[in-house]
Amino acid sequence: MTREQRLRRCLLLCCHFARNLAYYRARRQATQPPIGDFWISADANFIDMAVLEWCKLLGDDRADHGWRKIVTDRDRFFAGLLAEVSVDEAQWAAFVAHVRRYRDKFLAHLDSDLVMNIPELDQALRAAIFYYRWILGEELDLAQSGDFPPALTTFYSDRLADGVRVFQIAIPAISASCGDRAAAI
Repeated sequence: MTREQRLRRCLLLCCHFARNLAYYRARRQATQPPIGDFWISADANFIDMAVLEWCKLLGDDRADHGWRKIVTDRDRFFAGLLAEVSVDEAQWAAFVAHVRRYRDKFLAHLDSDLVMNIPELDQALRAAIFYYRWILGEELDLAQSGDFPPALTTFYSDRLADGVRVFQIAIPAISASCGDRAAAI
């Protein structure tokens, strides 16, 4: 794989992470989130995919698309990342460990932990936004960026709004469907 292809895949993973996180959060913004097995499964899949994609980018030093294997000026990148996320190195390491624990103990394996602790992903989103911006500004020639969104923040916001819209449409449809079934009984 060429360096350009690897960088474009990093951008793609950032978008996948942002999309899944936005859709997961959209359900929580709905005035009356839809219920039922389908919606519970979709919701769980959104957060699980967000965590998996994020770990490929920023949570696993051995990952092919991880920043340590992609970024050419690691010291400057890491300093900028810490500043962007407003943490020190120890806090960052603890955050990464928390996200990885969720990935390792509940996604990859259903280990012995009795409580599933879904990580709060505001820091993860800020870090992905920084990584995305870094790749576009420092690693990839702008002409090579193709049809990727110019900013991950806008991409995320658009997906969040789209997700809220879908959930708002789904709620009346589910209610109507349940009402039709109740009337038939």
